[in-house]
Amino acid sequence: MMKLAAFEAMLGTYGAAMRRWPPDRRAAAQALLAHSPQARDMLREAALLDAALDAADPAPVIDDARLGAVIAGALAALPAGTPAPARRSFRPFAALERQHWSRGMPAAWARASGLAACTAAGILVGLVSPLPDQTGSEGTKVETAEGAGTDLATAFVSHSAVESLFQ
Repeated sequence: MMKLAAFEAMLGTYGAAMRRWPPDRRAAAQALLAHSPQARDMLREAALLDAALDAADPAPVIDDARLGAVIAGALAALPAGTPAPARRSFRPFAALERQHWSRGMPAAWARASGLAACTAAGILVGLVSPLPDQTGSEGTKVETAEGAGTDLATAFVSHSAVESLFQ
């Protein structure tokens, strides 16, 4: 037999019309209604709510002509003045771009060449900067390959690094 809490949950989900309930739950709900006056009261209240919802007006239909008139009226009520000046975007290299554009070089190439120059500068800084001090977990100095320097460039071009490439 169905409990009152389950019956109330089914009423909240499917409403008072038993035809909307899942078929496997209808028989248990009918048995509960036959024995429980509290369940019958709950069903009666749910039926009143269903009737009130069915009697409510459906969503209003919006007429396209009326909507157009409202929009036109709102636009007409806007103050007519001079338009705001266009904002200039921040472009620090605009003069350089104009110079390249006048030579027939599109602005995209000017940006791409700037990106390539920044990438090359980053690689150069990475190759020239010294490596951090390499110490082990006990504070002992870690042995490096023979002839390897303290910067990345000499570590790549050291004798042992070049030999490892050809083995």
